[in-house]
Amino acid sequence: MRRYGLLGALLVACNGGASPTDAGADGTTTSDTPGNSDSAPADSGPRCDPQGAPVDLSGVWAIRATLGVELRGRSGSLVRLCPDPQRTTAGLLFRVEGRADGGRLRQRFQLCQVSLPRARGGAGECPMTPLSIQLSPSTALTSFLPRLMLPEAVTDQVTPAPCAPYRPPPFTVLLGVRSGALMDPERSPLPAWCSPCMGATAAQCVCRDCMTTGGMCDSRAMEGEDSDGDGSPGVTVQVSAGEAMGPLRGDAYLAFRTRPTLLGEVLSADRVGGRVEATLEYALLGSNVTVLGAMLDTAGVVSALPEFRFVAEESAFTMRRADGASRALWDADGDGMVSCADIIARAANFNR
Repeated sequence: MRRYGLLGALLVACNGGASPTDAGADGTTTSDTPGNSDSAPADSGPRCDPQGAPVDLSGVWAIRATLGVELRGRSGSLVRLCPDPQRTTAGLLFRVEGRADGGRLRQRFQLCQVSLPRARGGAGECPMTPLSIQLSPSTALTSFLPRLMLPEAVTDQVTPAPCAPYRPPPFTVLLGVRSGALMDPERSPLPAWCSPCMGATAAQCVCRDCMTTGGMCDSRAMEGEDSDGDGSPGVTVQVSAGEAMGPLRGDAYLAFRTRPTLLGEVLSADRVGGRVEATLEYALLGSNVTVLGAMLDTAGVVSALPEFRFVAEESAFTMRRADGASRALWDADGDGMVSCADIIARAANFNR
């Protein structure tokens, strides 16, 4: 299988309330609806007390976002969803560090973990007991994410009163795309593997004939870089169905972009919660996947990956203080600091 210069974009952004669009023939999926991580779409903690003391939002916080997702299988795919469509969730964990700067709050968001949707289905037909179909970040991507520091988000809320809105500016995570390659990092089409035979448009890929099938367009190949450093294009996601020897297995190389907006409320001195609005896009750049032991070409992988959209009413976030008196709850390794690894290890604290 040919490999091309990597080109992945993982952008995490939130734009208020547009409706998602399904994936196109080249594997690109776009969603303009809210999303959050973990299983509970709403924070079940205490309600805010409007008479309480102002809350200091500086310091270290942990965020869990739960994204409601609807999956739909593609026509002609070797992999069937059972049932089709089906609802599931994706998740994001963040470490956030804030500091007061005059009357403003400066916050730095650090993406700790991405949990991708898990589907149920089978190869060829629906079995009596559907298999679990999972997209999992590779070891290289998992190691890379905590090292990615996003630009500061600046708001005017340093010590808001309880029940005040918490709405930091939307932030963007972009992985696998060379700096400056996209005219508009938030909206320009992502580089993608494409085949004109699959109906790819010029905006997505400037391929003119089927002789180019099987590779990423040369015209856009230089836009990418190997963000997770594993030598494959884009960021690598492991694809699997069933157990270790299941019928579907291998790697998909993605360009991925998402931009979330947190629309929350200050609940107490150590808790903020609310809903998420987000856009999400991904494009397949290449693959190394087998089905029932036979190599599946990239066009087949495009059709095998389900279309999905985020479901606003099933998406939410909760944000918990992780320093001060709360630090002992989060400092899993006991080194006196709360890192991404600590937040991942102590994710059960979000349910307290």
